[in-house]
Amino acid sequence: MCSGELTEFKSSDETETIYQDLTVTPFGDFIIADYYNIEIIGETTNDRQLIYTPIAIDMIKFNGWSENKLSISCEELGIPDSKIALELDATTFEINVLSRIYKSQS
Repeated sequence: MCSGELTEFKSSDETETIYQDLTVTPFGDFIIADYYNIEIIGETTNDRQLIYTPIAIDMIKFNGWSENKLSISCEELGIPDSKIALELDATTFEINVLSRIYKSQS
């Protein structure tokens, strides 16, 4: 378990990744997202673990915590204007799809 303190943000060998969102779990673990991936940061940014998502996603946004569950909104990768609601369980680090809404193509 992390202490809740981020001691380093960028390693010297890290490429220029643009992170879109950052949150801290109720247990003190840092969760980051770029456009396509969600990761857990360990003691340093070199110690990152990719969190499996059941679908390929884009435009990730963290919406807040309800107890140990993080609400996440995003689009399905390659499907503009789709609205996907996900939930990350901070005790298991599993992500579930709650809903999918696709704009009709007329």
